[in-house]
Amino acid sequence: MIQNFKIFKIEISAILFFVNFFSFSDVNFKIEIDQNLFKIKNYVKNPSFEEDYGWSVYSNEYVDGKSQAAKISEGTGRTEKEKYSGNYSFKITGKRNFNTGIYQRIDFEPPINKGKYLYLSYRIKTKGTIHEGGNIGISIKAFFTDGTNIYIPGLSIPKGIYNFEELKFKYEIPKDIKNIILYCIYYNQEGEIYYDDIFLTIVDKIKTKFEVSGKNLKRIRIYSGTDLIKDTENIKKGVNHYEDEIEILPLVDYLFEIEDYEGKIYRKTYPEKKVLIKEGEMNLTMGEERIDVNEEKIYYFNVKKKEDKKYIIELKCRLETLSKNAGIGGHNPALVIFINEERLKFDRVINRKDKFTMADGRICSTGNDVFTVYYSSHFIFPPEDNPYFPVDIPENDPYTYKFDITDILKDGENKVKIQNKSQLRALIIKDLKVIEK
Repeated sequence: MIQNFKIFKIEISAILFFVNFFSFSDVNFKIEIDQNLFKIKNYVKNPSFEEDYGWSVYSNEYVDGKSQAAKISEGTGRTEKEKYSGNYSFKITGKRNFNTGIYQRIDFEPPINKGKYLYLSYRIKTKGTIHEGGNIGISIKAFFTDGTNIYIPGLSIPKGIYNFEELKFKYEIPKDIKNIILYCIYYNQEGEIYYDDIFLTIVDKIKTKFEVSGKNLKRIRIYSGTDLIKDTENIKKGVNHYEDEIEILPLVDYLFEIEDYEGKIYRKTYPEKKVLIKEGEMNLTMGEERIDVNEEKIYYFNVKKKEDKKYIIELKCRLETLSKNAGIGGHNPALVIFINEERLKFDRVINRKDKFTMADGRICSTGNDVFTVYYSSHFIFPPEDNPYFPVDIPENDPYTYKFDITDILKDGENKVKIQNKSQLRALIIKDLKVIEK
């Protein structure tokens, strides 16, 4: 039976502060946030399409290089067939040479001051999207009080196969903004797309203190998503209490990694995310986690082995791209895994062959003890017409690796070490879990 060796304790104070407190064998952590600062408004009208209002549908066709209004493609509209939550989503049926979408205008009264942040999240599902086709996702046009306007950069997403993944973006407002137009698009595409649970708000950074107590603290790293935003480097040996201040954005996830001089690393997320434990399965990661070039991460878990069971370690991994929203663009040997200091080799890989074929016909190596990892900004499957589409990997999933580690596990505490051997980009991992079968 798999057991989690970490013990969490949450305390909530009566009036002002949310206190997030967790305890390991010898490490305590506390962060205090005034909850009155977290009054969040969703500016989107009818964000989950449960009602028939708030959105306008449009379609344009290109004729002789010019755009003109066109008939809305059949099947476009609210639908009950596919949805992430509630009873409805909004479906757009794709058509080549046509740009189809929905939009709504959002006014800010009074205008939003520069320096604040626009935060957006939404979910999409795609079917039949092709690499050759046009853009998908949400686009936002911003209108400023000085009379200028722009399309907000950084919102484009790679064309691929999504299954209601949640997409999140933040944008620092460069000057006072009076209104925006929010577009959900499916341009010059095939197949179909479904939008659901669209959330847009304005937030501001909040300064907050955190405290860490433990024996021989060495290093504290703080990540916003997969971006490293604070690193104490080497704390002088013998320090058992550390206090500091950071700025955080509401709705954004933060991961705190606390390392001591014995090499132990303890993790905590804000807002609170507990390690997921299912029957026969334990997830060791808390969302997406970053491993920089020539760096490594270490995880621990407890297990009481059963003779008739097999034990598998599984994870998803990708290499960071130059653009945060680039599509799949190649691969490189990068992933190295140790279990209890034994380096995993290909003979432990489950459901993969030593070579795989891409859509353009090239044959590539999976790797022996340094495993091939795809470059991508998201964990999405590439369209079939993408030259890097993995034809003969199970479920065409280039990100997932599974290893049989039954014989090298031991009763009690076990150690997982993951290294990034890429010389170019950070390794992003998620859903690292131990499975008992």
